[in-house]
Amino acid sequence: MNSRGQILLPGLGLFGLFFGAFLLLVRYGNIVLQQMRLDMAAEAVTLSVTRAEAQMLNDCAAHNMGVNSFFLAMRYNNLAAMQTAMQPEFELWQIYHKIHSPRWGGYCGAVASQVAKQYGATAVLRSPTRISSQLTLRGLTVQLMDGAVPAGIKNYDDVYYERQWSPSTKRAQPNHRVTWMISKGTLTSIASAQVYLDVKPDAGLHNGGFPRADEDWEGKIGFQSFYPQFNARLVPAK
Repeated sequence: MNSRGQILLPGLGLFGLFFGAFLLLVRYGNIVLQQMRLDMAAEAVTLSVTRAEAQMLNDCAAHNMGVNSFFLAMRYNNLAAMQTAMQPEFELWQIYHKIHSPRWGGYCGAVASQVAKQYGATAVLRSPTRISSQLTLRGLTVQLMDGAVPAGIKNYDDVYYERQWSPSTKRAQPNHRVTWMISKGTLTSIASAQVYLDVKPDAGLHNGGFPRADEDWEGKIGFQSFYPQFNARLVPAK
């Protein structure tokens, strides 16, 4: 073997070594890129679901405002007054609400599945509890009025929403938080998001967006749903 052959063989060995290292680097870079895309998918899924929750809370708060503004002449605690002329529209409105009331878990799951599908991935809820509104529908005893003349009393179920979170806190933020895991092949990623009431902490009337079961005297007037402004944001994943 001549001197050229002695140089060529080590050179080919080094070339093969560097080429193999290059292929490994390309493979590693591809995995990192796929992971980054999956992380974006996890954030997109989680934020989309949380925005869906925020929108449903907004709809429920607007429902309370609608009762307050259009149907009841006055309300204090569990007693209210309504003109008899508004009774048919109110009862039709109740039927409409029951048909179109939010389907929390099913709707949020459908949103997560659809967004994940756009990324070719699968979404799995990782929160410790199921998705729910944490709201309760309450009824009222309504004094019907014909002008200024009493025209009977009627009890109605499912009239307004009452919040279950932070019942001892007036200016409360919702504790709606979800964590989703996204998987694609052997790769996984998780992300968390939080619903929040987008008002200043010291705003005097927001009352958590919904009334509580045990309100002070001013909280028993109307439903105190002045701020249907729920929104969503990403938070550190748990």
